[in-house]
Amino acid sequence: MEIKEEIRLELLNRDSVSVVFTKYIEYEGQKLQVGEAVRTAYTNSTQGREELKEQIKEPYLSAVLAVWGDTATIVYPDPENIE
Repeated sequence: MEIKEEIRLELLNRDSVSVVFTKYIEYEGQKLQVGEAVRTAYTNSTQGREELKEQIKEPYLSAVLAVWGDTATIVYPDPENIE
């Protein structure tokens, strides 16, 4: 039996997204979940966008980026420049 992965986008807005990863097998025409679902949150920051591109495959990546646009909406201060 092949373990497959289902990806679900939740709470998608211009600043963040929550992605739920669920592994499952198909047995006698039914999807049976394997293990616990994993939820990961990504912010529309420079780092969050990079993590998203590394961890999310198409067409989900394009769907998120279509809502987020071309530039980050969240900018974290550089810890080296904080006094």
